[in-house]
Amino acid sequence: AGSLVTKNELLDRVWPGLVVEEHNIVTQVSGLRKVLGGDLIATIDHNLQHGGTDARYQRKVMYRSVPADIRPAFRALSANQSQALLERLDAWLSEHDSDPDPQKPGAERVRLGLGIYYFEAPAAPDSPKEN
Repeated sequence: AGSLVTKNELLDRVWPGLVVEEHNIVTQVSGLRKVLGGDLIATIDHNLQHGGTDARYQRKVMYRSVPADIRPAFRALSANQSQALLERLDAWLSEHDSDPDPQKPGAERVRLGLGIYYFEAPAAPDSPKEN
């Protein structure tokens, strides 16, 4: 889980056997950004452009064939654990958040954070486990 793919691997997986121009990739990423939200797509786009030297974190936990009756338990567990993690990260970031001093060298500021999302979908018949 969580392995990076190169731009060429992505092209081979999404558009196998086709020649895709750079402009088309930019257009598709822009469309995804509008649908899914800018931060997740910005991370994916960044990794396509700079993943070999400056990869950003992308991880998931997913199994393809889990009994539907455990959904409520997983929702509760993931909500509680996600909230606890986000609160710890929020506390850490708040200690480092301050107004920049424009006179101070190296006072560049960045927007920094982490998002967690929940998803579920029907399982395909005879799906193997993926983690």
